[in-house]
Amino acid sequence: MSSDSRVWLITGASSGIGLATVQEVLAIGERVAATTRNASSPSAADLTSLAASHPSQLLIVNYDPGDASYPASTLLSQVTSHFGRLDVVVNNAG
Repeated sequence: MSSDSRVWLITGASSGIGLATVQEVLAIGERVAATTRNASSPSAADLTSLAASHPSQLLIVNYDPGDASYPASTLLSQVTSHFGRLDVVVNNAG
């Protein structure tokens, strides 16, 4: 992973298309902030396994877009604070 690798934000990343997108983006050496409603739920097990094998590339963020107490601006701040920037957004909904 080079310092010029892009930073992706992928929502709905705990399964299906979202998880597959995370896997493909990590495989090409880029960095990912992946959202899930609950990282400790069994449905997010594959995502947490990826985080263990890609600790510097993958940030898991608990995020529920329906929760008004955690607006998208806070999510974006968390991602840019962790990685320094944000380049690509994949707004995936299961």
